[in-house]
Amino acid sequence: MFSVTAPAYQRLAQILELESPESVMRIIRVKRRLRIRVGTIRESDQIFTHEGRVVFALDEQMAKNLVLKKLDVKLTDEGPRLQLKKCESTL
Repeated sequence: MFSVTAPAYQRLAQILELESPESVMRIIRVKRRLRIRVGTIRESDQIFTHEGRVVFALDEQMAKNLVLKKLDVKLTDEGPRLQLKKCESTL
């Protein structure tokens, strides 16, 4: 099942601070690559909340495609960046 780590929730909330209250972050496909962009909640979305605010949404198809992934934060020289990672096996 797709998951979001605590550092990723915090980063999503930081990014959305300057956006309108109905804005969320979404994963979209751009030229065969996955990108995280600002968007809005859609009717059939799976939503993720942080401190009472919806900060992230996935549509049904994207949630199925990312079932074995998690959204995490990677620290870079330019600052923290959101990154999709494989979930570790629990077997």
